[in-house]
Amino acid sequence: MTSDERDAAVTEAAEAIVGPAVHTRASACAAAAVPPERATRLWRAMGFAEPADDAVLFTEQDVAALRIAAALLDAGVVDEEGLVALARSMAQALSRLAVSHAAIAGSYVLRAGADATLARHAAELVPNVGDLLGYVWRRHLVAAAESAVVTLLGAGETDVPVTVGFADLVGFTELSRELSAEELAELVEVFESTAAYAVAEHGGRVVKTLGDEVMFTTADVRAGVDLGLALAEGAGALGREVRVGVAYGPVLARLGDVFGPTVNVASRLTGLARPGTVLVDREAANALRDDPAYDVAPIGRRAVRGYAHLAPFRVRKASRS
Repeated sequence: MTSDERDAAVTEAAEAIVGPAVHTRASACAAAAVPPERATRLWRAMGFAEPADDAVLFTEQDVAALRIAAALLDAGVVDEEGLVALARSMAQALSRLAVSHAAIAGSYVLRAGADATLARHAAELVPNVGDLLGYVWRRHLVAAAESAVVTLLGAGETDVPVTVGFADLVGFTELSRELSAEELAELVEVFESTAAYAVAEHGGRVVKTLGDEVMFTTADVRAGVDLGLALAEGAGALGREVRVGVAYGPVLARLGDVFGPTVNVASRLTGLARPGTVLVDREAANALRDDPAYDVAPIGRRAVRGYAHLAPFRVRKASRS
């Protein structure tokens, strides 16, 4: 396939997904009755490069999206800063998903041969997956709304006590040099799907994944520790090992992410953990100390970046005699 043919295939697929490009930035803003400065801020927040003034890049779907944004502002649902933050958080979550879907579509087209095109596949895929995305988002919104209500009725956004954990796949750097691209992708997929299932089973939430690492939260300390133990056990069953660090305390919750010292401690504990083990901080250890279901043991103070006297505790399920 020549470069011209590739460009034509991409253009055809793009038109199947968002419609034909018929507007410059100025004409799209005029059609939506939205100030160009606002449209530019939203476009940048979504992670797209600013186009040339005379570039015919925008579609009627872009105009419709700008009208929705204007309606949200006019109704007082969000202010302009909140709208930009919303656009940024959606883009960060969906860009990775889009890359994954594009790769799946490309693989399908290659397997299907001459009778398949990206445009034809996109025309069939996009409406159905769009409906599924809406459904999954609504389901997650229900769960997130429940947590948000608890937060708002409690200490507030800046003082939310939660359990934060990290699970890090051991030896990933070495594996990335030894495995083929396909094998590495399969390993990441298995790890992320195993982690996501375990998090859901323990009533937690995946905050983010970074290929060889997953960050999660739970409201309950025991649920967070049980989740960490389950991740270590699940990785072992797959012939791999993870290090897990869990900390309990207040965090700053913002736009689906969490920040603060508790997050930092959990991350440091993960770096200290031996393969296949779970380390917790003093707060989590104190919550488990009188529970006969766990063996909790100090491993001695450690000096790590940002913490001169970090006190980790190793946690295991208590053996039954």
